[in-house]
Amino acid sequence: MIFLNLFLISVLAVWVRRAVLMVGSIRKYSIMPVRAWEDLWPQVKVSVVVPCRNEALNLPILLPSLMAQDYPHIEFIFLDDRSTDGTLALLREAAAKYPRVKVLEGKPLPPGWTGKNHAMHQCAQAADGEWLLFSDADTEHTRSSVSSSLRYALERKLDLLTLSARCVCKSFGEHLVQPMGIGCFAVWFKLEDVNDPNSSTPLACGQYLMVRKRVFEAVGGAERIKDAVTEDLALFKNVKSAGYRCELAIGAHIFATRMYRSFGESWTGWRRIYLHALDKNVPSLIQKILMLIFFSAAPFAILPAAAWQWASGGADWALTTWLAAGLCGFILFLRSRSHAALKADQWSILLHPFSALVITAILIDCLKHHFQGRKVEWKQQQY
Repeated sequence: MIFLNLFLISVLAVWVRRAVLMVGSIRKYSIMPVRAWEDLWPQVKVSVVVPCRNEALNLPILLPSLMAQDYPHIEFIFLDDRSTDGTLALLREAAAKYPRVKVLEGKPLPPGWTGKNHAMHQCAQAADGEWLLFSDADTEHTRSSVSSSLRYALERKLDLLTLSARCVCKSFGEHLVQPMGIGCFAVWFKLEDVNDPNSSTPLACGQYLMVRKRVFEAVGGAERIKDAVTEDLALFKNVKSAGYRCELAIGAHIFATRMYRSFGESWTGWRRIYLHALDKNVPSLIQKILMLIFFSAAPFAILPAAAWQWASGGADWALTTWLAAGLCGFILFLRSRSHAALKADQWSILLHPFSALVITAILIDCLKHHFQGRKVEWKQQQY
């Protein structure tokens, strides 16, 4: 009993520390203001770059949001990366309707390249803009998305700007995995160091990454990171380590993303991200598995068990029950703040213990793939 109470107190201490770090980190992040385009702004051309591979379901959402941008000095470059669905037809239809749209047909993937990096490389070579805005096909942008981010970057004299997204979940499987999957990065990476120019900590959102073209080229562009699966982290790290000004800002009110459309897609996608974002580091993977089990799932298993013992006449279980209840409530409160930042549905915080177990299973799957020497698959390609 004493051991169990001490365990709950120690877990509470860990979560209190996380809360303190979270509050301190949030103060270092700006909520990017919405700025509609004005005639007096500098006429800086922006190339919006979108690699596409089998995105026929996403393009009907993405295309209208991009074509409605209020920023006039803009071009859109879409690359069809050998899609097998109706992606290319949709892109050609957009190009015929909107003169600012360029459609490229992707070349065969050379050895040593990942598909997205090769697509980014081809698009960057075709871009005329002073700024490149790399976005994904699973996003939706507000009307002043480009205007707001460009003005923000220019005013703060940034060389790279990346934004956090509003998390869109529609199926139960997405609600179960997505907010927790994203939230883990806030715990595993030192958020307070990301915007610190003296720190090498990288964290970026590949769905919205704006960089000066000359800076992109100066650090070697996509060719330097050609084999990186988490290309956003790799590019952010290269630009930051070269001494350029980088910033991660809150952009959930600027654009949204629906990363995956099912539980299966979420599992496969996060397995790929975690395995490579954590550099296939076995001790790190094991540490995060244990953290999720003991700090996220265990308190929610202890609470009903302790409450049952207390209700059955075990008066000495009262303290344990109250400690577990307080800890679980505090965890859910912190998760609610995380969901608010992502603009995710609040009800899904109730899935927390189950989400923790799912993320744990994904990390175990990462270890399995690593030890078996298996590659992870995404969009019919293996890495």
